[in-house]
Amino acid sequence: MKGFEGEKNVLETRIVALESLVKDQAKQIDKLNTQQEKAYKQVQDIASKAVAGSADRPQNITVKTVETDKMG
Repeated sequence: MKGFEGEKNVLETRIVALESLVKDQAKQIDKLNTQQEKAYKQVQDIASKAVAGSADRPQNITVKTVETDKMG
């Protein structure tokens, strides 16, 4: 009977520890979800600014190249 009580106490303690771990991990998941939402919003803002910035620039851009004389 004593062995059963001891094992029961060990298992109950383990259950409490695991329940605490689950709560901690749930809090961490919530925190990570919040961070992910903020990062996604920042990406959207950056993309919007990039699109708006490209709309302000002229569309016909001429690129000049410089040719060097080849010694022959």
